[in-house]
Amino acid sequence: MWRYVVGIVIFIFLIFFGVKLFQAATKSSAPKTSTTSKTTSLPDYASTTAQVRFTQDGPINSNAAHRTIQITVGRDQSNLNIIQGYEGNSLAMHNFDNNQSSYEVFLNALNNSGFTSQKKNVKNTDETGQCPLGFRYTYQLMNTGSSDEDKTLWSTSCSGLGTFAGNFSAVMTLFQRQIPGYVQLTQDVTWTSSQ
Repeated sequence: MWRYVVGIVIFIFLIFFGVKLFQAATKSSAPKTSTTSKTTSLPDYASTTAQVRFTQDGPINSNAAHRTIQITVGRDQSNLNIIQGYEGNSLAMHNFDNNQSSYEVFLNALNNSGFTSQKKNVKNTDETGQCPLGFRYTYQLMNTGSSDEDKTLWSTSCSGLGTFAGNFSAVMTLFQRQIPGYVQLTQDVTWTSSQ
């Protein structure tokens, strides 16, 4: 009788072992799929046509009085755009040559300042109308060639609002320093209409 019991146990063990071998064989021959996407580091874009942009949007007021300052930096060019109203009417555009070495150092500095750092668990991700009497700031990584890599974050001059988790002061200063004569070029920008 015990021979039958031992035989049944050995038979069950062999079936179990065979199933495990079959599972292992099919797993190793199956095509590997990645569940995580590789995120490119900001400095890796220095040799590409990707651009970074910092936008300072003024207090919410009339279309005629509203102003926005936008700085866009890429491998070959940096530009400053002073915009009137809410439909992107450019009042002044200033372009400056750039090069890959300069762009790489700039991207490293932005990376160290948390340019693409995002707050976790933010309920309101839309900056429209936020901080109406103050400023809204947007931080964009654009033209990477992948919508998964392109990124837009925002913050405001009102405490705690936004998705941006980096160092606002450092990022704003770094962008302004990419524009020669920034202070002079923007000195006539008035953020609110006269009362």
